Amino acid sequence: MTATEDPGGAAGMGHVKFVVLSLARSGTTHLMSLLNRSPGVLMHDEIFHPEHWDRIVGDSAELRAIRPRSLRAVAVANTVLSECPPGRTHIGFKMWREQSAAVCQQVLQDPEVHKIILERENKLASYSSLSKANITDVWNVTERESLDAGYAKREIERFDPAAFRDHVKRRTSIFRYYRETARGPVVNLTYQGLVGGTDHARCLEFLGVAPPRDQPAEFRRLNSADILDRFAESERDRVLAALAEVGHPEWAEPEL
Repeated sequence: MTATEDPGGAAGMGHVKFVVLSLARSGTTHLMSLLNRSPGVLMHDEIFHPEHWDRIVGDSAELRAIRPRSLRAVAVANTVLSECPPGRTHIGFKMWREQSAAVCQQVLQDPEVHKIILERENKLASYSSLSKANITDVWNVTERESLDAGYAKREIERFDPAAFRDHVKRRTSIFRYYRETARGPVVNLTYQGLVGGTDHARCLEFLGVAPPRDQPAEFRRLNSADILDRFAESERDRVLAALAEVGHPEWAEPEL
């Protein structure tokens, strides 16, 4: 049975535990930045990133003791969600299923964990963004960093229709898994809704937290809003043909 949205309610004893379940290039860094501006919220990054073990804020002695012993993912997740520093009321992190299938299943089915499922529905947008990130090794830009003026203009010189179909199939399958497996409090957000502002408000209401004390920074786009322009002109007909094949010609339209 597919899980429908359940507001759950954030009030009660102890702190609120939450996990953002998504995939790369879906707006999770922007959501994390927004949530960490809200009073009482501490959201860690991808704590199971395969190449970086520095994504946990205020790494504890307990976590450092766990890691050298076989990196027990479930124990790490439980410790991260359980440790609530003074002044914090909400503790969370983000992850993808591929980073730890065991933890993913556990948090999805845990009625005490608030699940935030964030999907970028436009799969051509996520495919092109992921392609450029892999090519340039530029994944995110902080508020203090500047972006090379030529980055947004850099085109994807080769479009692989088979790889794109696999991208669509894989992402569709993973987000279906998130929704069908989730139990307890869950909210479904989209990239477009987050960038547009409506889903940020929905997320705050879902978690039961106040809006940020300061004005959140504007969303910093790495790529052109015109998705088709991200590809070399020689590849655009192939892109349009692939979109027709998967039944989503609207994915060629500009994104917010």
